[in-house]
Amino acid sequence: MKTYKNLHPNSKIDISLEDVVRIEADINYSHLILSTGQRVILARTLKAYEKDLSFPFLRVNKSFIINVNFLDEMPILDKKVM
Repeated sequence: MKTYKNLHPNSKIDISLEDVVRIEADINYSHLILSTGQRVILARTLKAYEKDLSFPFLRVNKSFIINVNFLDEMPILDKKVM
């Protein structure tokens, strides 16, 4: 099991990545939202997480990385991309 402490050695907390539902950007900080509802604020950008995390984590836009294991459903929109 990979833990957040492995990704950020200066961290005083040890969070299992399996408990991370999503990561939200807040300028140069990030909010880790856990399955317990707890919110942890860390001084790290989403770009840094994106380099370190792989599946099941997916960056869906400039402000969020989600853990797809916590998705209930994913609506498919019928849009044309040009």
